[in-house]
Amino acid sequence: MIFEESNLKFTFQDDKWWIVKFDDDVNYIKVSKNLQNTRGVDFVGIYNSRNLFFFEIKNFRNHTMDDQTQIRLANGAEDLTTEIAQKVKDSVACIVGASRNATNESNKWKDACNIISNNKPFNIIAWIEEDDPNTEYKRKKRKAYLSTRISKLKNKLHWLTSRVFIENIKENQE
Repeated sequence: MIFEESNLKFTFQDDKWWIVKFDDDVNYIKVSKNLQNTRGVDFVGIYNSRNLFFFEIKNFRNHTMDDQTQIRLANGAEDLTTEIAQKVKDSVACIVGASRNATNESNKWKDACNIISNNKPFNIIAWIEEDDPNTEYKRKKRKAYLSTRISKLKNKLHWLTSRVFIENIKENQE
């Protein structure tokens, strides 16, 4: 399966993953239409029938210097990490509702809910793309920012899971 989000393509093996573009799913749409300001992650998936993953994708490439992006990434990306944590929180609530009321793929939503409630591996991946730093100083600064961001995001989501990661294409190629 190939999914596209924010001009990035993600490929998942059909035989290992059940995955849904969450913010397009009928169960999420039902909740978000009836409860304003509900926001969901981009993808929800179950790997090998036992590991739950939430994926939130942010692609700031070619926009890193925009004023709006600068604000979102300022202060250790406080605004961005809060936004991601809130999307995770809302997504958990939607999954609980889908496990109780879904008319499509109800067993998968029940599986996802069971993983959350039974303390099974539950992973949150924030996939954040930015422009590549063009100097050694900027590379070191970015590494420090990444450390701050992951710490903030883990802190905001520690109530749910300790398995919180920030990834990007560059880090996964090295």
